[in-house]
Amino acid sequence: MSNAWEVSTRASYLAGRPYTPFDAALSSAQRRGIYDLARVNGVRADDYFRLDVRVDRSFDIVGESFVVFAGVQNITNRRNFAGYNWNRRVNALEFSEQQGLFPILGFEWKF
Repeated sequence: MSNAWEVSTRASYLAGRPYTPFDAALSSAQRRGIYDLARVNGVRADDYFRLDVRVDRSFDIVGESFVVFAGVQNITNRRNFAGYNWNRRVNALEFSEQQGLFPILGFEWKF
C-alpha cells in the first residue's frame, strides 16, 4: 500500500491427508483406541483450506524499525481435520479439529 503500510495474505489448500482409522468394534470392546491395521493410511481426510490476513504498520524510532501488526488466521473459520481420537470416558470416536478463527496482534522491534 505504501512504505509504512503493508497488507499480506496467505491461502493454503491441500488434498486430504491419509490416516489410519480405528477399529470401532475392537476399540469399543477394549475401551481404548485400536487402529485398523488392515487399512493403514487407507482413508483420506477432507480437503484442507485456510486463509490468513495480516496488516503491518512500520515506524522509524530513533533510526530503528518498529512494526505494529494485526491479523486473523483461518479467517474463514473452517473446521480443518487434525485427527481422530478415542475418547475413553464415553468409549467413542472423537473428531479433533485444528485452530479455528484466531486473531493476532503484536509488534516487532529490530534494534
